[in-house]
Amino acid sequence: MIRTFITYGTSDLLYIGHVDLIKFPEKTNDYFIVELSTDYSNTLNIS
Repeated sequence: MIRTFITYGTSDLLYIGHVDLIKFPEKTNDYFIVELSTDYSNTLNIS
């Protein structure tokens, strides 16, 4: 079975919690996808 972990977020700085979030899935899943957005894209009203 292939295991995939996807996380999404917006952040101006990298915190230790972000590092922990990256370390765990990379060890336990076959694929690890990180999606990042910008402040500008969060202000757009896309439905």
